[in-house]
Amino acid sequence: MKSTKIKRIIWAVLLIVVCMIIGCKRKEESTSKETKDDKKTVVYRITCGSGYILPGMKESDMKALAGEPMVYNEIKSCAYEGMDYVYTYSGFVSYVNEIKGEKKITKIVVYDDTVKLAEGIAIGSSRSLIEGKLKKPDSENNGYMIYQGKNSVLKIGMKDGKAISIEISYEE
Repeated sequence: MKSTKIKRIIWAVLLIVVCMIIGCKRKEESTSKETKDDKKTVVYRITCGSGYILPGMKESDMKALAGEPMVYNEIKSCAYEGMDYVYTYSGFVSYVNEIKGEKKITKIVVYDDTVKLAEGIAIGSSRSLIEGKLKKPDSENNGYMIYQGKNSVLKIGMKDGKAISIEISYEE
């Protein structure tokens, strides 16, 4: 049991390092297209206990739902002014930054199949299940299915027809 928990923590720390490296690159220009049914009303979020955690949520609301993290780090931000506040929980990592004087979630990275999107999608979900729940992606780039939502972008990394990563980023 301890070995499994240690492995999860090691994977979480590795995921944080990879996301920090990616986060330091300039944001890619969006290639998504507006459609007539305009998906920008969808709020992408993960389930957590009896509620949801979503990009743009206040840090205090996240902590009230998720509790204390397994690991907490503060790192100089490359994408925002100031610091990245990184909360590692079982199954996901939440990045918090100060935006207009408030600490808000700017990115959620799911790292195992215990955490699901509100639509029931998790790591390991098939492409057909994802498209059945979310429809076709707005765009695809380098193995990612990309969905534009209300104040958020959902990226689902795919390999061999299965989800291998899930990331939701905040957009104003």
